Amino acid sequence: MRVYRSEYDSIERMMDEVADHFGFYDPLFQTAFQQAILGQPHLKFGAIETIINEAFPAASLQSTLFASTRRLPTPVFYLEATVAQKEDVERRLATLSLFDDDLTPGELRTVRGIPNKAAQQDGWTIPTNMRVPDDSVIHGLFDADPIADCNSQECWSQCGSQGRSLERRAVVVKVRKFPGRVLAIAQPVEAGGKSYSKTNYHQFFH
Repeated sequence: MRVYRSEYDSIERMMDEVADHFGFYDPLFQTAFQQAILGQPHLKFGAIETIINEAFPAASLQSTLFASTRRLPTPVFYLEATVAQKEDVERRLATLSLFDDDLTPGELRTVRGIPNKAAQQDGWTIPTNMRVPDDSVIHGLFDADPIADCNSQECWSQCGSQGRSLERRAVVVKVRKFPGRVLAIAQPVEAGGKSYSKTNYHQFFH
C-alpha cells in the first residue's frame, strides 16, 4: 500500500506536483486509467492503485491521484484530514508561553485540499481548516480500528471555515486511513445543473 506524502514536506509535495504534470506518459496513462475506472461511477483509491500496479510502479499514490483527477471532466476534490486547531489558535501557538494552558483540544479538520480544474470552473470549493462533521465517513474512519477503506454519500452544507458554510450539495466521499490521518476523494453528485451520479468516465476518453 502506497504511503501518503506529508503536507509538511514541501519537497515531496513539489515532486508530486511535477510528477502529476510531467511524470506520466499520456498514451500509457490514458490506457491504464480507462481500464482501472471502466464501469465505475466514481473515482476510487482502488483504481489509483490499479494504475500504479499495472503501469507506474514507481509512482506515489498522490501523484497518480492528482494525474487522474486532472484528466477528469467532472469536479473532484482531494482532501487530507487530521486533528488540528482553528487558524487563530494556530497563530497563538506560534507565540504561546509555557504557562498558557487554556487551549481547547484540537478537532478533526481538513489540512490540505486540492480541487481539479473542473471543480475550480464549477466554483466548488472545500476550505482548508474546515471542521469535519461528526457524522461524516471521514470522521468515522479516523476513529475506526482496524484501518479500512470506506465510502459514503453526504451533504456538507452545515459545515465550513471562518464563518463560511458550504453550499448545499450531495457529495460522494471515498476515504482511506493512514496513521493519524485520513485521505479523501470528494465528488459532487450534482454540479452546475448536471448530474454526475451515474457518470461513466470511460466515455470521456473516446
